[in-house]
Amino acid sequence: MAEHPPPETIFLKLGGGLITFKELEFTADPATIDRLAREIADALAVRPCRLLLGHGGGSFPHRLAHRYSVQL
Repeated sequence: MAEHPPPETIFLKLGGGLITFKELEFTADPATIDRLAREIADALAVRPCRLLLGHGGGSFPHRLAHRYSVQL
């Protein structure tokens, strides 16, 4: 039997500013997250791969870092 190469691995980072409301502390954007999940699922159906998904912090760490002068 012929061996199949392992599926391609793709790293996708969703920026925190994309998936949160950066002007509001600790506030995710569920509508955008849902839309992105559907778009990613559609893309994987067309081109299967191993997906490594990362995300930024957006409104979660940045406003606190600014408030307390922490460098990220």
